[in-house]
Amino acid sequence: MSLILYLLGAKVIGVSLKPKTTLNLYSLIKNFLYGDYIKDLNNYNNFEKLIIKHKPDVIFHLAAQALVIESYNNPYNTFTNNIIITLNLLEILRKINFKVTCIFITSDKVYKNIEINFGYKETSKLGGIDPYSASKSSIEVIIESYKKSYFYNKNNLRIAIARAGNVIGGGDWSENRLIPDAIKKWSINKKFNLRNPLSTRPWQHVLEPLMGYAMLAFLLNKRKSLNGEIFNFGPSKKNSISTYNLIEILGQNWFGKNFKSYITIKKTKSFKETDLLILNSKKAKLLLNWKCKLNYRQTILMTSKWYFIYYNNRKNIVNFTIKQIEEYLNKYVSK
Repeated sequence: MSLILYLLGAKVIGVSLKPKTTLNLYSLIKNFLYGDYIKDLNNYNNFEKLIIKHKPDVIFHLAAQALVIESYNNPYNTFTNNIIITLNLLEILRKINFKVTCIFITSDKVYKNIEINFGYKETSKLGGIDPYSASKSSIEVIIESYKKSYFYNKNNLRIAIARAGNVIGGGDWSENRLIPDAIKKWSINKKFNLRNPLSTRPWQHVLEPLMGYAMLAFLLNKRKSLNGEIFNFGPSKKNSISTYNLIEILGQNWFGKNFKSYITIKKTKSFKETDLLILNSKKAKLLLNWKCKLNYRQTILMTSKWYFIYYNNRKNIVNFTIKQIEEYLNKYVSK
């Protein structure tokens, strides 16, 4: 997101905790940031001082404990972190008097999932079985409360909610995520165990929803009619493949015909995970002219190339990352 905004000409200020992993995209691209703060946004005073100091034109709120399995292991931290940070931001927005646009990024996991084979709309019922999903659903209820109670006549503020999920792409080293786990094993020539091969997802490259967030922020600033709206950013059902098919394509890109010798299948699922989840993104297509530009093979190939460059030519990874973003942005410029 930071690099996209930078390439679009923005002065980007990043605020986050320290990276949890030694491998992280932040360390590679932090020099592109106009401002860079390592702070805990659960601290209201720190958060408020930063907003007042910089008076941002646009705020993208992505700060969260975003891992489902980690939410099972540490539910209290997941709920307090995800809810309190959002509540702090809402309170700050309630009090400020300068003009600002704010995009709250939640998750496709906010929906009450009944394993249906068609896309959830923005008006579908909220839910959440695991602590992560429940925390994100709770956030949306809180945002709606502030919107109806405080923001309806606040002319200096425009907000929107963006929901996306099942993203893949270079730079992710989080634990218990399909591609990062596979790549970490394969980078040291070890076998990867696929725990849930039949789980199906409509996968999208991370650049797809990030571009959607940027487009939403731009248009929200121009169109008052978008104020308070919610948007799904997800691929079509055509991009739905099983986790096994995804790993199969990824493995072929890494090992060629020998890829099967680097994959084992042993179901070790100990937590409830969704087997099917699809978003209906017609609203974003209609009102924002946004849609996914990549099919699932292009998505997997872009992801595979990024990690391959990282592990084989790390000095060139920042330039390669920028090149991938620029090539993707050109898909919007050229059409």
